[in-house]
Amino acid sequence: MKMKILMIAVFMSVAGCTTNPHKVEEIDTELDKKGSFGNSSVGLNKDGELIVQEESTAADELRQVQWANQKLEDDMKHEHFLLKTCRNDLADSRLGGSGEVDPIAEVDNLKSASEVREQFGLTKAGEIKFVKREFYLDRLKQERDLSKSLKDMTKTIGKHREACERRMATARVKNGLPAQRYKAQGYFSPNGAWNESRKAENSLDDAFQIKAMEASK
Repeated sequence: MKMKILMIAVFMSVAGCTTNPHKVEEIDTELDKKGSFGNSSVGLNKDGELIVQEESTAADELRQVQWANQKLEDDMKHEHFLLKTCRNDLADSRLGGSGEVDPIAEVDNLKSASEVREQFGLTKAGEIKFVKREFYLDRLKQERDLSKSLKDMTKTIGKHREACERRMATARVKNGLPAQRYKAQGYFSPNGAWNESRKAENSLDDAFQIKAMEASK
C-alpha cells in the first residue's frame, strides 16, 4: 500500500510540472454587479463575496504595457542624453577638465531574449509569408520585466546626472559662468510672436559667447 501511495504521489508531482501554462482555460467572470469605477466593477461573486473585478482583452493588456514601456524608454534616453552632455562639458578644459570624457555605460540589451518560433511556408490562402510566433505569456512577462529594467536604469542614470551637474555647477562658477546654463531671454509681442533678445545656451561655446556679450554691455 505504501508503495502504491508513493507512486501516485510521484505521478501527481510529475503531472503538475508538465502542466502547460500557455493553454487557455475557461475562467469565471460572472459577477452580480453593484457598482463601478473606471474600468473596474464592484460586485458579488458566486460565493457571495464582495470583489473588485477588472477585465481587459489580452491584446489591450499587452498594448498598455508596451505603451508604458515606450514612455519609460523615452524618459531613460532623455536622462542618458543629459548625463552625456554634462560629462562632455565637465571634461572641457575651459571648465578645468582634462579633455577626457568619462565613459558612459550604454543602455542596450534590456529586452531579454524570448524563445521565438519562426515558420516560413504557405498560408491557407496560398500566400508565402514569414511568420514569427511566441507565447503570449512569454511576451507579457518580457515586457513587464523590461518595465522594471527601464525604471531601474533611469533611476541609476538620474543619480549619476545629478552628481555630475553638481560638480559642473561648481566648475562653471570657478570659471566665471553662472552655476546653471543660460536660459533664453525675450518677450511675446501682442500678436503672440516670440521676440528673442538672448538665445539659450546649448553648449559651452554658447556660454562663453553669452558671457562675453554680457561683459561688453
